[in-house]
Amino acid sequence: MPADRYGQRSSVSTRMLLIVAAAALAAVGVWFVVTIGWVADAKVTSSIGGWTVNGEKSVTFTYTVTLGKNVNPADVRCEVTAQAKDFSSVGGPVTIVPPSGGTHSYTMRTSRHAVYVSWAGCSAPGQSNPR
Repeated sequence: MPADRYGQRSSVSTRMLLIVAAAALAAVGVWFVVTIGWVADAKVTSSIGGWTVNGEKSVTFTYTVTLGKNVNPADVRCEVTAQAKDFSSVGGPVTIVPPSGGTHSYTMRTSRHAVYVSWAGCSAPGQSNPR
């Protein structure tokens, strides 16, 4: 018998294990509710599709915006930055007001050759984080 060899677990350690497990489960539950609330709070979501470098002084990219209910496209703000090979900013940050929901194209002027477009996301009034 293992209890004969190792001794019996005390009721205090069993109770402590149950308390720690319950606290961990409660923490996971709170995290889940907050995360779901954060995602559900999104009045607008967005993503970048791709980009094309147009020589040394501009870059063209496509982006998609999904508007929530009762969101006016004129209230939406999207932020983007063009970066060089050394990760320095060569264009922007630029704030774009999309004409509507859906996929759009935008050409951004750059101060020198861009190799990357950094999409920060879009937000609407009452939405705390760009998405």
